Amino acid sequence: MRAMLMSKLTGLLCLLALGASANVAAQSANDEIFAGGFETIFTLSISNYLDWCTISVDGATSATTIPDTSYREGTVVTLAGAPASATFVWGYWTGTDGDTTPSHDTSMTTSVTMSSDRSVLACCPINGGSQTCP
Repeated sequence: MRAMLMSKLTGLLCLLALGASANVAAQSANDEIFAGGFETIFTLSISNYLDWCTISVDGATSATTIPDTSYREGTVVTLAGAPASATFVWGYWTGTDGDTTPSHDTSMTTSVTMSSDRSVLACCPINGGSQTCP
C-alpha cells in the first residue's frame, strides 16, 4: 500500500513539474522571475550626442556616459540633463514621455515610462554655434 501511495505521489510531482516547466517556456524573452512571480523587464538605452551633456538617472551622480539599464515594466525613470560645460547649451531629449512634438522634449528634467525597450537621446548643441544634434 505504501509503495503504491509513493508511486502515485511521485507521478503527481512529475506532472506538477512538467506543468511548471511548460509555463516557464511560454513566457516572453523579457520575463524574469521575482519573488512575486514573472515580471516583464525592459532596457533603457541613453545616448548622449558627442558627450555634450551630463545626464543623471533617478537622482544618481551625473555622467556623460550612461550604461544600458533594465527596469521592471511600468517603472517611471526620471532623467535630468545639463550642458557638460559652458561651451554647450541644453537642447532636448528624444524618446522620452515628453517627446511628443517635432521640437522634441526641451525640459531638462523628464521621465521615461518603461512599457517597452526604450532608446533616449540627450542633445546639448554648441553655444552660439552652427553644429547641432541629429
